[in-house]
Order: sequence, then structure tokens, then C-alpha cells
Amino acid sequence: MCWPAAKAGSVIRLPCPPLPGLIKENKAYKICGPNGLWETREKGVFTNDIGYTHYTECYSKEALETYMKYLGNKTLAEKEFIKDIITTSRTLEIVGLCISLITTIISLFIFWYFSTLKCHRTRIHKNLFVAMIVQISMRIILYVDQLVARETGGKIAGAASGDSNTIYDTPIFCEILYSLLEYTKTVKFMWMFVEGIYLHNMIAVSVFSGKPNYVIFYTIGWGFPVLLTVAWVIPMARINTIRCWFGYYMNPLIWIIEGPRAAVMAVSLGQRCTFLGCGEVVVVSGGVM
Repeated sequence: MCWPAAKAGSVIRLPCPPLPGLIKENKAYKICGPNGLWETREKGVFTNDIGYTHYTECYSKEALETYMKYLGNKTLAEKEFIKDIITTSRTLEIVGLCISLITTIISLFIFWYFSTLKCHRTRIHKNLFVAMIVQISMRIILYVDQLVARETGGKIAGAASGDSNTIYDTPIFCEILYSLLEYTKTVKFMWMFVEGIYLHNMIAVSVFSGKPNYVIFYTIGWGFPVLLTVAWVIPMARINTIRCWFGYYMNPLIWIIEGPRAAVMAVSLGQRCTFLGCGEVVVVSGGVM
């Protein structure tokens, strides 16, 4: 932000920059001391020619409460230490995702290459692995892009400055990638559910032990998530005006897709419990006989 000259002993305000996590209708401010110098980070200390910009009024109420809870009473050194921990954690997460991506690709290759492993269950696994590969790839791309955006474009109020020419600073395309990320998340859950259906039919319902109906499986695994994602994207595009949908996971609209995911996980867990119960009954019956 470019600040104009100010009178000694005055407060000057400018609109908040239109960046993710900031309310652009609010105003940031700087304080010019009685000696004609800007106030520093330390309140009441006017010794800086550049000055410190106060962005606290730019953040939403929830964001400011979170900031005050975790960083409000911390010294500058402590804040930098926490930032280093967060950065290191994200780096470790990216490394872990890369390892997961490699191992998942290897697993998918094994299923495709060795004909002895080809069966209905591995066919279901292949679809699950494809969804996992796309999801992990999206995460790696977006996480690395965020780091690049902060390093190349600089930071304002803790957010990327908006001129890094990265995905993070590219409207529409960034939202599309996050939509694809959430879509593949749902696909992953649905193929877990499909596997549960298949195992249930094989173990508990022998009448369905023949060839699975893959039209139904593909509809559940790949088609149903499209409907959920579209149902989430439409209101997000209309309501969430923050670029790249920053912090979208804190928006109540996320339950449009998280709700069905939770329900699917609950049903899948119930299926597994049923399998374990059937297994115990078989063992007990065998022992009695």
C-alpha cells in the first residue's frame, strides 16, 4: 500500500487491500507521531520513517478473535517462532503428500500390470487410487503455489500480496482447482462406500455374488460427487466473494458436501461392523459344529 504524507499527531486511513481474508470495505491505518515519525509495532513508539500499518480492522471478527487468542499476547519473537513452526509443518505435509503420491501411483501400476491381481475388488481399488492420486496432486500443487505466492509476490497483512502471477492470485482458475479438490475428496469417500457395498454383497448376500453392476458403481463413485460439488459451487460462487475462496472450509456451506461425506463414512463404518459380526458368528458356529 502507498501511504500519502500525514500531519504530525494524526491518524491516516486507507481502504483495506482486496486480499483473501480481509474485508476490503474496512480501513487500515497508520499513526503519525507528534515528532513527525510513524509509529512502530510498539504502541506509542514513534521512531520509524516507514512506520507500521495496522491491519487489525481489516480482518473479520472471527479471524481477529482467532488472532488475539493465539497471537495477541505473544512477542514479535514468539510470533515469528510460531510462523516458523507452521511453515515447517506445511513443508512436512507436502513431503508426506509426495510420498503418498508416489506409493499410490506404484500401487495403481501394480494392479494394472500384474494380471493375477485383476479382479472385481482391485478394479474398485483402481478407481479409488485414481481419485486419491488426483486429490493428492491438487493438494501438492495448491500448497506449493501458496508458498510461491508468498515468496514471489510478498505479503500484506499476512496474505499474499496479489501480484505473484501464481494460481493463488488467478481468479476463477484457483476456484476451479479447489472445486476439483473437493470433488475428488467426495469421489474417494464414495468409492470406499462402493467397496463396502461390494464386500457386503459378496459376504452377506450371496444372491448378489455374481458380476457387480459397474454402471451403478461408476454412477455412485464418479457421478454422485458431481452433483454434490455443483450444489456446493453454485452458492459459493454467489456468496463468497473472497478471491480463491480463502478460508472456505470455515464457511457453513461446506456442509453441503461434508454432510453427505460424514453420512457415507457412518454407513461404511456400519458395513464394516456388520462384516466383523458375521465373521464372529461363522467362527463360533464352526467351533460348535
